[in-house]
Amino acid sequence: MWFDVPSIDHGLDSAVAFAARLPVATPWLGAGPLRLAVADAVAQPVTGLATDRPVRIVNWAPDPDRSSRWVVVGTIGDRAALERDVLSVNRVVIGDRVAIGDAQALADVAPWAIATLPAAPARARFHLEVRHFHDDELLQNLGRGVASGVVDHGNTPIAAALGDDLVAAMHRLYADAEAVDLELDASDTRMRIIAEIHARRASRLAAWFAAQRPSQLPLALRITPTDQVMVGRLAAGPLHDSLVAAASHWFAARRGWPDAPTQRTAIAALLGAATGEFIVTSSAVVVGLDDPRGAATAADALAAGDRDAANLAIVSDALAIALRLEDPAFFAAVANLGAAPEPWPTWLAAGLDRVRATRPTLAILWDTSGAASVPVAGDPVVAVTVDVKPQRATVALEFTPHGAWGLIGAIATRRAR
Repeated sequence: MWFDVPSIDHGLDSAVAFAARLPVATPWLGAGPLRLAVADAVAQPVTGLATDRPVRIVNWAPDPDRSSRWVVVGTIGDRAALERDVLSVNRVVIGDRVAIGDAQALADVAPWAIATLPAAPARARFHLEVRHFHDDELLQNLGRGVASGVVDHGNTPIAAALGDDLVAAMHRLYADAEAVDLELDASDTRMRIIAEIHARRASRLAAWFAAQRPSQLPLALRITPTDQVMVGRLAAGPLHDSLVAAASHWFAARRGWPDAPTQRTAIAALLGAATGEFIVTSSAVVVGLDDPRGAATAADALAAGDRDAANLAIVSDALAIALRLEDPAFFAAVANLGAAPEPWPTWLAAGLDRVRATRPTLAILWDTSGAASVPVAGDPVVAVTVDVKPQRATVALEFTPHGAWGLIGAIATRRAR
């Protein structure tokens, strides 16, 4: 893995300006902490390195049996100072570039790191080669955590089964991913954290990426959310069987019924009748339909002939599924599907306009204004957009100081429960 920083002195200036608007101290940001972190990583002085020029910080792990080592690469700023430390610093000098760090790591990566250091990276960027990182415990905890969030805690066997589905999916994602790039784009009023996930060629993940298409988010105009919404278009592609299994576990948990083959058959038929367009609010999942008649037959099979009891509804060319049984908000949402829904809340509507203009594959919007007392003015919406192209998916998380503070408050409230 490696980090590219426009400069140690100013590479995080935009993040510092953003953090200055938050009602908390952020002493870990800025040039001083970054300079100390670099020196601490390579475990030796970086005297003579130009701190106002681009820097690459490389973490080198040639094989699983050797601990990783750090190398910092940059431009020589003070050659005399660098020469004075010649006995205490492991370094490689090529022209006006210098690499400092562990002696073995320098032998392995210094020429490559010097040759490929960007002349002027626009933003701080982090690159991870996936094959050099694997934390099975992290994947397990993440999968189980997501499962516990969407399944009734009292239905533990099904929650565990859904957790297994999610952990297995994460392992497959890990196996099929080649690299991840993270980029920080910030100003004093808005921050974007952009992740690019690159798939291995000819992998199942690459095939799934290739199956996706951008969306104009048509279902967003059919239902009114409260404070959170996920909307977009997804094709099952090579993940079809995994999605059917996960959805079947979720339906079983929701109704307290066993997961049955007939249920999976009905869910597969619903997927076959769907357009791929969907929207998820706090009360319902709404899916666009290509074949409403086929979807009605599948929904009857899934609901054992009683759609009302299962809280399933087909209105025109859309299928609505309640997230919680007997939720009054669901019935209100279904009533709006056949007519013009109420206008979106102001901040969410503005966020929707922004993301629709980019035609993403998927978008998540969260109005954090009700999450906590926020002593910061401005747009409270946290937005995530996902843009999928062949071989890669770009995920962008965007928020203002108001949104950041609301998000912190929401997380703190959830942990306190």
